[in-house]
Amino acid sequence: MSDPGPVPVAASLPTYGGWLSAASGYDDALARQKDSGSPVLVYFFTDWCPYCKQFDASVAPMADSKLLRVRVNPETGDRDKQLASTFGVSGYPSIFLIPRAGASPQRVDDGVSREAPPDAQKFVDSCKQTVVNDLWRAGASAVGPATPDLDRALQFDPTNDSILNTRASIRWKAGYRKSALDDSSRACALGNATACKNARGG
Repeated sequence: MSDPGPVPVAASLPTYGGWLSAASGYDDALARQKDSGSPVLVYFFTDWCPYCKQFDASVAPMADSKLLRVRVNPETGDRDKQLASTFGVSGYPSIFLIPRAGASPQRVDDGVSREAPPDAQKFVDSCKQTVVNDLWRAGASAVGPATPDLDRALQFDPTNDSILNTRASIRWKAGYRKSALDDSSRACALGNATACKNARGG
């Protein structure tokens, strides 16, 4: 079977400058998510919460600009309070990610605690892993050469050899041999033994 040509790849995710606010901002973020495919980060806070102040000062500035970010204070209005209830918020800060349109919200580590100084890297890593793992699961059963969920996962974690190997397998089954071998070679270079075997044609 000959290679049909270039593989369609999901467009790069846009970047966003600031945070949207309140339940209306959340609605806006979900509408934008449908168009862009960007994950949505939802941060529930209150003005009196000391850990929210730590998060705002030391952790929030590290949030990936590819995320649509929303701040919601449940104490400012009925819709905000209802949204917090829908998410099951019981303390602050509470932070959730919606990795893709239609996905369930997943709680992420906010990087603040009573026992240690704020840890922005813990928050960044938790966000990245939540997004990547969800997109990988969603994209692993793709049929045909288009793998938008896996492409987006690689936008957040371009050196993930397992996702590259998964995408290679899907592309191989679809008849896109060259791009499959390219993905296998990249995954092999990152240490994936299965991908090395595939890249050699084994």
